[in-house]
Amino acid sequence: MDQQRKPKVFIGSSREAIPIAEGVLENLSPAAQANPWFAGAFNPGRYTMEDLDKQVQNNDFALFILSTDDVVQIRGKQYASARDNTIFEMGLFMSRLGRERVFFLMPDHIPESVNETAVGGLRTPSDLFGVNALTFEIRSEADEWVQATAAACSTVKRKMRELGCLSEQPTINQLARILRLFRTLLKGVPFKSEEENSLQTLSEGIRISYTCPPQYTVKGVTIHRAEQDEWIKQVAGTSNIGTMNRTYPLTANENLVPGDKRILVVDAHLNNRVTMNLHSSSIENEYLICYPLAKKYVLTVHMIGQDTLSSEQLNKIAGLNGQLISSVNDLLGGE
Repeated sequence: MDQQRKPKVFIGSSREAIPIAEGVLENLSPAAQANPWFAGAFNPGRYTMEDLDKQVQNNDFALFILSTDDVVQIRGKQYASARDNTIFEMGLFMSRLGRERVFFLMPDHIPESVNETAVGGLRTPSDLFGVNALTFEIRSEADEWVQATAAACSTVKRKMRELGCLSEQPTINQLARILRLFRTLLKGVPFKSEEENSLQTLSEGIRISYTCPPQYTVKGVTIHRAEQDEWIKQVAGTSNIGTMNRTYPLTANENLVPGDKRILVVDAHLNNRVTMNLHSSSIENEYLICYPLAKKYVLTVHMIGQDTLSSEQLNKIAGLNGQLISSVNDLLGGE
């Protein structure tokens, strides 16, 4: 840990959950420089994406209170839900800091009704993000939030001591690309339990967020998933790329003869290494970059353009998108 300063931790919540956040603030302040959103983190009367980007860059950790503020309907059922902007902010911090540096606290007991509407539990982002939740106790007295959040904050402080302060800062361009990704996730089918729906939304977010060289565009994106250690199957993708549910055996590249086409998603998965090549060349060049993610997924990015790209240029493109791909790896449960 950096001995020159305390770690900085951003505290996010809805306005209604400020009393809970104040309890968290009191618990964390001896061990960290806590920066709650309501106490100077943002300029008075102004809360812009630039302000949020600044907080993302300047904090080593983040903690969010997911309280039962709203009611949402998902597939005909009513659920309690934290505010969408709170979930969005948490996703943005996680893309910068990584899953292990972002925490969320949720009540240990969900009321049967919110705003006089019966609910069937709390909708959380854990289905997609794979983040473990910490809980706080529901107390009857408003001044007991320090005690109610003490156990959860002890866990957070242990993790802060273990990981220490961050030393690297991302560029604004990297943050902007990640921001586009999370905006797409929130507009699509956020946090549904059906994995394929979440992956489909994720693939579209990557398509609009990926950075290409001049004169090139992203034609499309696919996501493949390895299954039963026998084959790999396309489980998501933009509409003009690949074939949904198409499978390749993991032995597809064995015993090839000259003229046979290698299946790059198989190579990327088996070798756990980014794989790239010129996929096709006719009127335009189409390049394929395959990223192995979270041990069982392979993300493919298809780029089209006129110029011929060298191996050095392709590696530079992969590097420019490194923070974005790292964020996707975290979203899929990777380490």
